[in-house]
Amino acid sequence: MRIRNEAGMSLIEVMVSVIVFSIAIVFVYQMFWSGGSQVHYEGERRVALRMAEQKVEELKYAGYGASGPDVDWTSVNMGLGTHPDDTTIVMDTKGTQDTVDDLVGAIQWDVRDTSWTTMGATVECKIIDLTLEWPVEAPRDHVRLVTLVGG
Repeated sequence: MRIRNEAGMSLIEVMVSVIVFSIAIVFVYQMFWSGGSQVHYEGERRVALRMAEQKVEELKYAGYGASGPDVDWTSVNMGLGTHPDDTTIVMDTKGTQDTVDDLVGAIQWDVRDTSWTTMGATVECKIIDLTLEWPVEAPRDHVRLVTLVGG
């Protein structure tokens, strides 16, 4: 029972206010966490795309007949088949000396011959199909680029 001039809130009103405020806090926290995760993912994707683009440019610059050691991702081998032998690539060191927080992926490229004839001229090319997947221990994302290198 309330007295007419009594000011203040009842215990029920306080409890309802706390519950509503708590629900609002949970949604705001989830929104910030989700946004942070999306920013992190987009950063990884941009790093991967840039590295894949750089590798394709290296292979195009090396040219149709490029060959050499096929040990790791620094290779520019354009021989037919899948390259390199060791596909591991460190995409981002996170700016620390510790290798535990490095973003490590797997890069490989397949080289295939193709040719076609148009207006009496035959064009010979190699198709480069490059894929970069990350993280290496459980690939969840990948970037794939396909290009031609003329002979």
